[in-house]
Amino acid sequence: MAAGAAPLARLGAVPTTDDLRYHAMSETYRHVADEQLICGAQMHVDVPDRDSAARALCVINPGLPPLPALSASSPYRLGADTSHASRRSVVWQRRPTCGPRSTN
Repeated sequence: MAAGAAPLARLGAVPTTDDLRYHAMSETYRHVADEQLICGAQMHVDVPDRDSAARALCVINPGLPPLPALSASSPYRLGADTSHASRRSVVWQRRPTCGPRSTN
């Protein structure tokens, strides 16, 4: 079955990538890290300046609403229906790095 979440996973400590940064994140967000168990893809786009970024967003914004529906994952967690179309979306939003990058 292709799924972006692990619908039948067992909870427990998930191995951490052997890097100081990842070990620190794992310690700070241990519970979130242990329950992550999702798969996904990211896309990063480089634009030359803020004006170009604003123009690009104006072009792509009308097409963004269907993306969550098209990328929905399994509604199951540990064998139980969560009533969410995509459990992966719920889990991902718990991450402190979720959302737009801060420009401060």
